[in-house]
Amino acid sequence: MDWIFLLMLALLVVLSLAGAIRLARLQALRRRHRRTAQPSAAYRLFAADHGWSYSSEDNVWTTQFQLLPDASPSAIHVVRGVHAGLRFVSYEHVYTTSESVDLGPGPSLTVRLPQSKHVIAFDLEHLHPWLVLTPRPTQRRQRQPAPVGGMDAFERSYEIETTRRSFTERLLSPEVRALLLAHPGPRYQLDGPWLVMVWDGRAAMEQVPERIDSLVAFLQAIPTGVIHGG
Repeated sequence: MDWIFLLMLALLVVLSLAGAIRLARLQALRRRHRRTAQPSAAYRLFAADHGWSYSSEDNVWTTQFQLLPDASPSAIHVVRGVHAGLRFVSYEHVYTTSESVDLGPGPSLTVRLPQSKHVIAFDLEHLHPWLVLTPRPTQRRQRQPAPVGGMDAFERSYEIETTRRSFTERLLSPEVRALLLAHPGPRYQLDGPWLVMVWDGRAAMEQVPERIDSLVAFLQAIPTGVIHGG
């Protein structure tokens, strides 16, 4: 039965090699994330050019907003300033996840990986009802008929969580729904006095102005009188 032994040995070698390759890839991701998380002179200059302030890390923001992952969180590349007459903050919310890597016989190796979300928020200076608008996964949206007006159709593409349905229905005017359906991607939430937008991934410096402007567009599309600060 030597062939069975050789087959098992070959299988173990293949599995170990695959595990080693995966481990190397995960470690490379960790190193790349660590490099980009360092204080950035370019980021600081970018903020100064716009009249904004920059801090490489300010962890007071890790607990400011709800629904953000809380596994070893940190807030890096924190930009603060005024835009469209409103105070804002933009930062990268960093947290960790765990992945198991099988390197062959014996226990698997657990690798902790840093993950990021880009958070942008306007201070509206008034409390509002809790509201979260979360895009449904693309594959789920594709299985649904194309949304064409109406709250029921909109909810096929966005999950809505709110403490006051009447407020939400006034906020989600046809113009707001059309804007969100045309530009899916981030999650929006009214969180106390803050209007918050959360993107998956890094807070790339070059994306900050565009994303701030998209949050302004969302705010300006809301019917007059529905929220304070709009």
